[in-house]
Amino acid sequence: MSPSPNSAIASRLQTSSSARVFRVQEWAGQGCNPDTATGDAQVACHRVLSGGPVLVGPWHDAFVSMVADGVAYDRVPQGTDPVFDIGVRFASASHPIDVLLSLRQRRVEVFSPEFPRWSGSFGAHYEEFLRALAVALPGDAEIQTLLAAEHQQSDSLASGGTYEAAWAHAVGCDSALTAPRNPPVLVKEVDPVYPGFARDAGIQGTVRLRVLVGDDGLVKDVRVTRGVPGLNDAAMTAVRQWQFVPSSRYERPVCAWTDVSVYVHP
Repeated sequence: MSPSPNSAIASRLQTSSSARVFRVQEWAGQGCNPDTATGDAQVACHRVLSGGPVLVGPWHDAFVSMVADGVAYDRVPQGTDPVFDIGVRFASASHPIDVLLSLRQRRVEVFSPEFPRWSGSFGAHYEEFLRALAVALPGDAEIQTLLAAEHQQSDSLASGGTYEAAWAHAVGCDSALTAPRNPPVLVKEVDPVYPGFARDAGIQGTVRLRVLVGDDGLVKDVRVTRGVPGLNDAAMTAVRQWQFVPSSRYERPVCAWTDVSVYVHP
């Protein structure tokens, strides 16, 4: 039984020592055989337009894993020639392995003399591929634009398609993410002061709060989402003193909502 394309690709790529990412001409050169065309001026018969640095170590290993495991491969039908714009050349002791990617079509093809030409979609891991390519080609404007669009779509889906503005001008936030992909991280917690009357009444419990964290990590607004009579004010007073590492978007700190629970007890 022959190995799966993913296993064959993984086995071949894992023997490579480094990788380099290129911008390539969209269409392959006529009459070119990608299994024998190994010159530095082209990747799988696509002429190199520009390139990034040679990549080894963590980036190389992570991208090998993405190409090997993050794509469902099929044999390439005869006569097909999708438009590609990114080429990745993996260097090895024998024949280099070439990988072509179409950013718009979200397609990938792998070329090696040691196995058939395989093609698949990386749409399920599109943002991961874009992030990796942005590292390899840091000055590439199209990759940055596509990655920003993916971030915006992810944020929009996470927040139900909206941003929640909460006392925007009053608290210094133009808008606030309602369900950020990287929520604020608590770094300073202040315990609530247990009210004396609550002790006399035997009241204790957990107050759930919706907290607006500013781009400076400070609490800007607090709202009760599930309260405990007599304990809400104590919980809110404590949380207003908390401090966070703020959420970020496009690598910049932003205002964001987060949910917290405060146990108020003796």
